[in-house]
Amino acid sequence: LYCDNKEAVDKGITYICRRLDLCDNVKLQEAQETLEIAVSMLENNDLFIDAANGEIDKINYQGVTGDCWLLAALNGIAETPNGKKLISECISVNPDTQDVTVKLEGGKKEYLITQDDILKSGRLSKGDADLRAMEIAFKRYYEEMQPPQTLDGGYAVSAFEILTGNQPSLVTTVADPNNPQNSYLALADGLNFHELNPQTISEYKNKPLIVLAGYSALDELEKLQPNIVICADARTSEFESHQYWIRIDGDNIIVKESHNSSNEKVYTREEFLNNFNGGLNVMVL
Repeated sequence: LYCDNKEAVDKGITYICRRLDLCDNVKLQEAQETLEIAVSMLENNDLFIDAANGEIDKINYQGVTGDCWLLAALNGIAETPNGKKLISECISVNPDTQDVTVKLEGGKKEYLITQDDILKSGRLSKGDADLRAMEIAFKRYYEEMQPPQTLDGGYAVSAFEILTGNQPSLVTTVADPNNPQNSYLALADGLNFHELNPQTISEYKNKPLIVLAGYSALDELEKLQPNIVICADARTSEFESHQYWIRIDGDNIIVKESHNSSNEKVYTREEFLNNFNGGLNVMVL
């Protein structure tokens, strides 16, 4: 085991010892669960014990599960003013047990994530207990599908849909059949995408609005910041296939990724378009 964070090691050891102190000879199941948590923590270098607080507000790191699409979506949502409110509506924390209730599909589905569930899930993200609780809820949601699915591989638009219960509100209007990623999209109710602006969005009732957009919409998307989440897919020789969340800043694109949520890289628009493809997954909050 390698861990250079002494505070994390101390907290991990203290937690395990506290659990063991509460065990008695009769409660073998409690001792077994404590052992499982300890093994998970050690195998996954997951010693830091974070307490859920109903927010995604800490630096976090993707685990060994291939759910960058989900982490990009949730981190992007958590960085916006209206997104913080959405997260708080999806997560509630029991202050006595630190168990977390996660609501998906706009509250239609509900999952209870115990503190032990969080501690035993060392293969998922590290750093923020609320984010991991949401990962566990999504994992269970996918396991309930027929046939059962995993979190490995996906797109941010799926996270938007499952979280809110809303379907993508746009249909494709192909402007360039030879280059569909640059095509505009139009709202199903007839509103052209280039007509979207802060005023029309504020009047639009069916929010969150989920959008599959082409890169030619970057100017229009910039107008809708800060209450917009934009995720992009990198599939070039420079990048492995990976989902990122982005922010538009004039001629520059700020890119953040789930391996370390505090890292960001600035690209010119030309550099961005050369390294990213596949269109944009967008949610307007």
